[in-house]
Amino acid sequence: RCLALALLCAAPALAVDVELYYGALERLIGEQAFTAEGRRYVQGAKDQKCRYAFLEKPQLSGAGEQLQLKVNFSGKTALDMFGHCVGLGDSFDFTMQATPIVRNGAMGLADVSISVPRDSYYIRRVRQALGASFARDFKIEVRDQARRLLEQPAPEGSEQAQFSRELARFDLNGIRAEPSGLVLVVDFGLVVK
Repeated sequence: RCLALALLCAAPALAVDVELYYGALERLIGEQAFTAEGRRYVQGAKDQKCRYAFLEKPQLSGAGEQLQLKVNFSGKTALDMFGHCVGLGDSFDFTMQATPIVRNGAMGLADVSISVPRDSYYIRRVRQALGASFARDFKIEVRDQARRLLEQPAPEGSEQAQFSRELARFDLNGIRAEPSGLVLVVDFGLVVK
């Protein structure tokens, strides 16, 4: 028995595929990256009328082996002159496609490309800035969400309520895009007490 137990404990951990549907991922991004009003300010703030930029109405889907995000951009880069904004600004929809990758234990993006239905000097500048920003700054902490899901207490009165669960380790090893969602390749340990 001791030998069998030792062999089981010495066996390498197996990676598990966790499928994250695009609808759930959209809600997760909304929680982590957008305000209660459904906006993500990338420049300025809500109270600045002449210098701001925000994203809103994100819609996620798959595009082959890439993640596709459709979102609305609104922004203005202007000076406040006697109560009027003088400068550039626009509002437009854009589509971003990117390859989901693992970066420092979280989900990040690589190979980011942004397309827009029309073009102007302002839109080109915004497109370049957003592409660089998504590639550099976009991050979803999958571990925190896994901890929240796996450690939540069972309903009172159920058999599982007598046990508590603790996420001992969680390593995100890979990500791939599929038509219905992202598949996360994870290695994790769960302790039941």
